[in-house]
Order: sequence, then structure tokens, then C-alpha cells
Amino acid sequence: MSHQSIGITSIGYYLPTGRMTSLEMSQLSNTPENVFIEKIGIFQKCVVTDDE
Repeated sequence: MSHQSIGITSIGYYLPTGRMTSLEMSQLSNTPENVFIEKIGIFQKCVVTDDE
């Protein structure tokens, strides 16, 4: 019985160009900005824009 080898030949990633700051996230969620920064560790995150 013969066996075929399989494997991952490459990987890739893409980060959208849009950014949302911790201040913007706090305003959308009615959560204090310091919660995002001090407790979660998020200063900004990537977000998809309309043209992506």
C-alpha cells in the first residue's frame, strides 16, 4: 500500500486598510475607552472599508 504526502505549501494574510480606534469603539459600545486599552489591550483594530 503506497502513501501520498500532503502538506501546506504556503500561507497568507490580509489586513484591511481601515482602522478603528479604542475611542471610536468606546463611543459605539458605550464602554469607557480605558476598558479597551487597559483590560483588553486594544488600541486600534482593522476594519473593512466600503471599497474592500
